[in-house]
Amino acid sequence: MKAREFITEDQTGLSWVEQAANDIRANCQPYLRQVGNDVTQPLYRGFNPTTVRSNFTIMKCPVDRNPTSTDSEVHWISDQWFLDQFGVRFRSNAVFASGNYYQADTYGRVCAIFPIGEFKFCYSPIITDLFDSWEDGRISRHSGDELKSAISRILTSGRYQTTNLQEAIQSGSEIMIHCDTYYRINSDPFKLSTVLSTLQHELDV
Repeated sequence: MKAREFITEDQTGLSWVEQAANDIRANCQPYLRQVGNDVTQPLYRGFNPTTVRSNFTIMKCPVDRNPTSTDSEVHWISDQWFLDQFGVRFRSNAVFASGNYYQADTYGRVCAIFPIGEFKFCYSPIITDLFDSWEDGRISRHSGDELKSAISRILTSGRYQTTNLQEAIQSGSEIMIHCDTYYRINSDPFKLSTVLSTLQHELDV
């Protein structure tokens, strides 16, 4: 999908935020309701820096995403587990984010994201990053039914849930967001908090 970019018009470089606020206010009401209209503690996601060129962009949620680091069999078994538990393939049909800026920073250029329209989310208050759990559990030692059982034990012990987005953001854990599209806000890392504060002001106006 073609990026939507707003050209800055003043010396602060933040003039596009007002337009972004208008779109977020109009199209992200389900998200805003769940976070109490507070956008200063957003969902963060790390992106490949070469793909981040616009201040404000509409992005598509992955569909049938293939894993980049996780073993493919582990990926699809866990994906089926989430489908069975919550009705969503949260490993292949979701965008991964976190309320922890520094966790997102380990994956690339940090941007703030805002789901457009209705969305679902899932997170664990126990497991910060599921990939680390696979490594810690030496999941690769298992195969067949043993592998399925080991994956089920890890996911069940993680107490995954799909309620209380504010708590999910504050937990710092990986949050899986299932939606059709979302807004991505890019800014200089040293200005992102200022951008979000300005965005909050525009939403409050």
